[in-house]
Amino acid sequence: GASFEMGDGVRQRGVPQGRAIAHAMFKVFEEAEAFTGVPTVPATDGPGSQSWARAEKYWEDRHERKTKDAVKNKVEAVFWLAAAAFVLNSTDLFHVMYRDERVNRPVLNVGLIATTVLLVCVAYLIVRVGIIARVDWDKLYNARDASRASKDPYYRPVCNAIGVGASAFVTCVVSYPVALWPVWSWWTIPILFVLSMAMLMSMHFIPM
Repeated sequence: GASFEMGDGVRQRGVPQGRAIAHAMFKVFEEAEAFTGVPTVPATDGPGSQSWARAEKYWEDRHERKTKDAVKNKVEAVFWLAAAAFVLNSTDLFHVMYRDERVNRPVLNVGLIATTVLLVCVAYLIVRVGIIARVDWDKLYNARDASRASKDPYYRPVCNAIGVGASAFVTCVVSYPVALWPVWSWWTIPILFVLSMAMLMSMHFIPM
């Protein structure tokens, strides 16, 4: 069989042993720790060693931080949903939108159409792509290697959905304040801000 030369100059025959390859890989990870901040365990160390305990503590702390962040996000989402319920009840928003003659009706209709388009795009990304197809659409859209990501059959539809959804969102941001300004004047901005935040925060309760 073919022979190869190890780093120490000793020539051996056949395929390099797995232990030598593992040692080389661990060496690379160890050198990368300075850039990634992720602690590594040298191949010569095992359970109970100082490096093993350091790496174990790192991943435990990271899991704890993620859990705390998840709980914090849920609590914050509940706060915004409660605030939105209070705003809707206090302003009687839906009744005003459909009955109040002061509302700029043509602009409001544009906003309602844009909202429908936005919801369709969000539903497509979350339900069709995320839940049914089990594709991480956010990771796919933000992939560093665009040429490689473009080979995914969902790449182009995801980009189109995000582009259309962003345009619809901008349309909503412009349309609703203009349409409802004659009713609440400058109060329109905080009212819509609370409702927008509640809609955004409700995403925390959708399984991804």
